Amino acid sequence: MCCIPKNKALEVWEKQFGEKKETVDFAGRQIKLEEHGNNESEYGWNIDHIKPQSLGGVDDIENLIVCNMKTNQEKDCLYPIFIANNNLFYVNKGEIIAAGKGNLVKLSKTIERNEKKSKKTKTKKAKSKKAKSKKAKA
Repeated sequence: MCCIPKNKALEVWEKQFGEKKETVDFAGRQIKLEEHGNNESEYGWNIDHIKPQSLGGVDDIENLIVCNMKTNQEKDCLYPIFIANNNLFYVNKGEIIAAGKGNLVKLSKTIERNEKKSKKTKTKKAKSKKAKSKKAKA
């Protein structure tokens, strides 16, 4: 977990929640503006990277989300599918989506698409490696 400066955290809060002083995060946990960074409070919150930095995520405001400390711990560096507050979520085009009801079908299709893309990339890399190897031998 990376530490986002308080001024940027407050900017993300304002973008997401406007002038609200208390609300709930995407997983349904209560958070209070005054409890930023407070690990001891059930309302404590911080900023999480939607796409983790360890997977290439950046500190741009579009990749940051306000969440309860416990939600952040549960999400950890899991991406694009994770469980928080006993609910399944997935990330699609930078947006966290609850995988309930009709969204399970979307999730299944997203996983299938990602698997196909991954296989195509691996095949292209293997062909490229083979071609380079043939050129080197010639």
